[in-house]
Amino acid sequence: MLQPRYDLVFLGWGCATLSLLTRLIESGTCSDKRFLIIDSSDKKSNDRTWCFWEKGQGYFEKLVHHEWEKLDFKQSRYSDYLDMGAYRYKMIRGIDFYEYCLQVLRTSGQVDFLQDEITEWVVEKADLHGEINPARDQKLIFSGKKAGRVQVKASVIFNSIPPDLGKKQPGTVNLLQHFKGVIVESNQFNFDPQRATLMDFRVSQVEGATFIYVLPLSKNK
Repeated sequence: MLQPRYDLVFLGWGCATLSLLTRLIESGTCSDKRFLIIDSSDKKSNDRTWCFWEKGQGYFEKLVHHEWEKLDFKQSRYSDYLDMGAYRYKMIRGIDFYEYCLQVLRTSGQVDFLQDEITEWVVEKADLHGEINPARDQKLIFSGKKAGRVQVKASVIFNSIPPDLGKKQPGTVNLLQHFKGVIVESNQFNFDPQRATLMDFRVSQVEGATFIYVLPLSKNK
């Protein structure tokens, strides 16, 4: 059941939204706040992984699926080993992250979820100059495939929906970066689970800057 007003409204609930809202709730400083998340996905599949650099123990350390302490760089004319010092390259699986964060959010009783695909939205600003003033309510009006036309008010609206790259703005350049991952399991034990390859450029560069990561999870996977 949607409320007429929220303290924060989140459009999209990927890594940015879930990590921010989980930390806000677990901090205990927002116990009197109400939040709304709108997204078309139910986050019940292991649809991605996140990898990142970190020194020591991090906030989501218990969710780390694997980490690497050694990295290699490879190119047709040059290869080298990267010394990371005190840093580690860590991986978190999407499903582990979703399950943990959603458990925190649902247990709090402060979050409403609307699973819907937003087809269009507009935010009515607080003043004529279009500046966002968090002290005053903003009106979010959006159209969803399930909910139809919906209107709510919020102090802050957090938008993590990717922009439409088809709508080019004058004077801007859009660079599309995307990854496709596959898990390979071999009957040979040739991998070093402590050593990853970032990056391997020994592939065709016809379509643009192209590289491969090799992230061993075990000696044969």
